[in-house]
Amino acid sequence: MRLVVCFPGIGYHCDKPLLYYSRRLARADREVLVQYTYQKPGLRGNPAALRTALYALYAQAEPQLADIAWADYDEVVFLAKSIGTAVAAAYAQRHGIACKLVLYTPLEMTYDFAPKNALAFLGTADPWSDVPAVTAKAAGALYLYPGANHSLETDDVAKNLAVLQDVMAKTRQFLCPAAAVTAAEMKALEKAADARGLLYPQMMENAGRAAYRELTRCCPAPGRLLVVAGKGNNGGDGFVIARLAAADGWRVQVLLAEGEPQTRDAAANYALLPALPVELVTDAASVQQADVVVDALYGTGFHGSLRPAGAAACAVMQAQRQAGALVLAVDLPSGIHADMGDATPAAVQADITVTFHAPKPAHTRAAALCGQVIIADIGIHAVL
Repeated sequence: MRLVVCFPGIGYHCDKPLLYYSRRLARADREVLVQYTYQKPGLRGNPAALRTALYALYAQAEPQLADIAWADYDEVVFLAKSIGTAVAAAYAQRHGIACKLVLYTPLEMTYDFAPKNALAFLGTADPWSDVPAVTAKAAGALYLYPGANHSLETDDVAKNLAVLQDVMAKTRQFLCPAAAVTAAEMKALEKAADARGLLYPQMMENAGRAAYRELTRCCPAPGRLLVVAGKGNNGGDGFVIARLAAADGWRVQVLLAEGEPQTRDAAANYALLPALPVELVTDAASVQQADVVVDALYGTGFHGSLRPAGAAACAVMQAQRQAGALVLAVDLPSGIHADMGDATPAAVQADITVTFHAPKPAHTRAAALCGQVIIADIGIHAVL
């Protein structure tokens, strides 16, 4: 049985979007909505006043949760917003509750209570939270949204909807992890989705956009981008990323590690690049130091051993990372078998891996090489 406890903010109740939709996703067998009031003004930018408010809210929450037999539940989830994140973290710490914590726009003091097994979301323009301090203190996964406020919103309605969709997708994966699928099973799912109207070119576009969204979340200011592209569809995802990045002002180099693309959809996206400010290179010696490297070389298609050109490309990515670049792998770091998790000695070490629809066995079996794994929705759930 799953128990879900919702800790709202002072002015953000449990029926507002972040908490409403996450409650729907949580699928509770029992749900408890904590209620509290606090009227004193002058909280924003005042850590002492916020801590006083926390003590008052915590005192109101305690009796509402006193009759819960925590041991009766197989799983406990705390959904929390704003100062409610501190109430939730404090309650979990004080009572030793083993739970999943979803923290929407946490405050710095939330992390004074060492939340465990936590997923957090924060806007970089949040006037209530000390973003650098939260970033430094956060022990679990923390997703930052450029320009978003305390409601994870901006002045752009379309962007707000995209952020909400992304936040809920990550929340769903955290609360209800998808089962891993093998490379063959993933191909079968893609084939079925294509037959249902989600065509292969659209899936490639969706995958590239999802990976680029994570790239810009980590590095919101355009800089130098190196895309290491293979000749298959993983390279095609990389070409989508290169196109989007060039349009946003990134200085983009694309290393065609093993020559021009050999699949139809990848070739179609490659054909769009010459019209853009994208430098195409075929020689690893021509690669310049980047701020971000996208590993779009093999993905889940790798097996056996690296060919010389592939090994050289992996070495380039490793050298870039050692020089300070962030490495984002598309689907899987190159040089790892998707099903077995076996890694060649030259396999790429990624900081972030963006995979699609569902995790692959290697994300667990070769977790150390994958870095932070993000599972992105590319539309398959909607058609199957």
